[in-house]
Amino acid sequence: MALMTTVRDRPHGMKVIHVQAFVLGAHRWKNRPMRAVIGRVMIKQDRADEALAMVGEAGVAMLRGMIGSAGGYWARSRGDDIIQHSFWLFDTEENARAAEATFSKLRDMPDTPATFISVDVCEIVGQA
Repeated sequence: MALMTTVRDRPHGMKVIHVQAFVLGAHRWKNRPMRAVIGRVMIKQDRADEALAMVGEAGVAMLRGMIGSAGGYWARSRGDDIIQHSFWLFDTEENARAAEATFSKLRDMPDTPATFISVDVCEIVGQA
């Protein structure tokens, strides 16, 4: 798997970090039940840049270091409430559940730039 990260400036001093995951041999997942860990957090308005930097500085490295990781994406809504969605791919349910537990720890972390909303482990059932 290879990840490519690019940074682009946005109005009001915010930056957008694009993380693209390229899974080598991605066609092989069709014979195995891949899993996705889908997490949601609400970004605190006054700490949006800090939360974005955390994706590039810690999030990508953390995901790369997780057993069975097959790539991931982070996406944000635009609007008054900034909802950030994390979409991480894993080779087995066991590895996805371990990542889910890591994501769930956001609930208990003091002074984070985001508020935990939810995390789910889902089976990948299609690809376009």
